[in-house]
Amino acid sequence: MEPIPFSAFKQRLRGNCELPSIGQPSLVVGLRDLAKIECIIAMPVPYLNTLMYSVTLVGDSTIRPYAGKKISIRRMDPRGMRVSQTFVERKKLLGFLERFGNTFENHHITGGVAKLMPFIAYGETKERETAIAHYLPPILELRDGRVLLDGTHRNLLAMQTGTTIEAVHIYHVETPLPCEPVGWEEVKPVDEKPEKEYRFRSLNRHFFRNLDAIGVDG
Repeated sequence: MEPIPFSAFKQRLRGNCELPSIGQPSLVVGLRDLAKIECIIAMPVPYLNTLMYSVTLVGDSTIRPYAGKKISIRRMDPRGMRVSQTFVERKKLLGFLERFGNTFENHHITGGVAKLMPFIAYGETKERETAIAHYLPPILELRDGRVLLDGTHRNLLAMQTGTTIEAVHIYHVETPLPCEPVGWEEVKPVDEKPEKEYRFRSLNRHFFRNLDAIGVDG
């Protein structure tokens, strides 16, 4: 995701989203863009709700599909969901295995992808600008069963190692999905991303949830 000036980030939020007492950063960035992490803070429930309520659609910034919906964090078996995309990148899977845990080596926090709860990381970019990054577990919408909107790679890793995973559950979403969900048997490992028309089934980009705009790096 592209860095977001903190002032612009606050303007995009639907509701109050006060940071814990860590000082006001200059930027909101993706977690991988924090060159130095000074502290990690468990994400308050109102903060998470405000983030998710503020998500808009790629094709219509006036529509907020999660506004006012019930949101909870629950552990689940990845086998009990359908997924949005039809591929996973081998290099991204390897990156989670080799490097993700090292991100938190100076902090007493779970290092793997399966047990992490939502948090806010505060630190600096490589340009020495103060910044925050959000970490959210995979995001599911509960419709006719569970549909995974973000976090395919993390769920596949959890499934392949035979464990469960924390996930953000969003209930009673009426906005149409951006694609037709598929089963895990249709998700194929690839060395390079396929062409867009092969990444999703029955794609309608208009309905993509714009997570980047509220500082969630999917």
